[in-house]
Amino acid sequence: MNTKMLLGTVVGGIAAFLLGWLIFGIALMSYYESHQIAYEGMTKDSPNLPLLFIANLLYASILAVIMHWSKMTGLMKGAVIGAVISGLNTCSIDLYFYSLLNYFTDFTIVIVDVIVNIVFGAVVGAVIGWMMGMGKNEAAAAS
Repeated sequence: MNTKMLLGTVVGGIAAFLLGWLIFGIALMSYYESHQIAYEGMTKDSPNLPLLFIANLLYASILAVIMHWSKMTGLMKGAVIGAVISGLNTCSIDLYFYSLLNYFTDFTIVIVDVIVNIVFGAVVGAVIGWMMGMGKNEAAAAS
């Protein structure tokens, strides 16, 4: 893992953690709660924040690795990669949940969750792509 990829992962993980808190923990929390079937003991009274942060770092590392391997960095390319990967991943997971578990009250939450996560992924991907692309133009101009 090179320095830019590591930096993109750390900054992207922080961005994902904070943005996730704003979107899922504050702005849309009541919407998600109203479209999920709650069971006794299903959720903890308070989340395990260190593990949640690690999960966000792992999510950011997936995007950073894809950007590194594809050599696609920069704000816009990062946003596209983040949106596509997040949208596909969320759609896959939500369809698994909807088909196997009695967890969602209706299919609307699947559609909304995919759209919200596309936006979430685009923002996080843009941050990672921007971090990984810093200095790229200066290096190209110098050669």
